[in-house]
Amino acid sequence: MTAQRPHTGRGVPADRPDGVYEPPELVQLTATGLEVTVIGEGRRRRTFAFKTFPLPGWHQPLAEAFARCTGAGGTLRTPESAAAVFWGCRRFLVELEAMADSPATHCALDFPAPISWSAAWPCCWACQVFC
Repeated sequence: MTAQRPHTGRGVPADRPDGVYEPPELVQLTATGLEVTVIGEGRRRRTFAFKTFPLPGWHQPLAEAFARCTGAGGTLRTPESAAAVFWGCRRFLVELEAMADSPATHCALDFPAPISWSAAWPCCWACQVFC
């Protein structure tokens, strides 16, 4: 008995949306505030809400940067890795809010600010929101 060698064949074409495709917005404005939904490579989903973050002037640029990092070309590929950065960003804003002259927006941040860099590194590394 001789074994058959597997052979290659034509692939199946990818599904395409009907009509003009418009990708969904990465940052959604809901009744409760800004949200970013992360869909990981394993199709797991998680929605991150920025409503609990302090310093409302930071929410929009931070959400946009977070969405960019978790989107198709981003470096955060799973909801778990996104969660680590999300909570690091929240901790960073809590540190900023505790400052006597906390910056209202990301453009008002003046380095070197007396903040804990262990709190700042996830936000700075992943989101890069500073002017």
